[in-house]
Amino acid sequence: MTVYNEDCIYKHWTHSREEDTDDKKVYRPSTFEFPQSRGRDGFEIKENGEFILYIAGPTDKSEKIFGNFTIDSNKLNIELVSMQKSYTMTILSCDENQLIIQKK
Repeated sequence: MTVYNEDCIYKHWTHSREEDTDDKKVYRPSTFEFPQSRGRDGFEIKENGEFILYIAGPTDKSEKIFGNFTIDSNKLNIELVSMQKSYTMTILSCDENQLIIQKK
């Protein structure tokens, strides 16, 4: 059973680490006006099953890592092809302005 409107996840999300808690990670749309910070990680989820991980590179410029995903209820199963790495994110809530996932 999905605990959110699945359509809300399909966008570019950026980590809003200032809003994290001990057990939750908070993401905002990439268009959000974040406080000044050196490099922010994030990801983009596309309706066609493509997943793009954005990580801060050595010069704070984002680097892209491409993969794909499937959804199983509130679990986002991600496979980063070039890194041969798979992991799961548990989505706790999602709306147009905020995506919250469970910290591991």
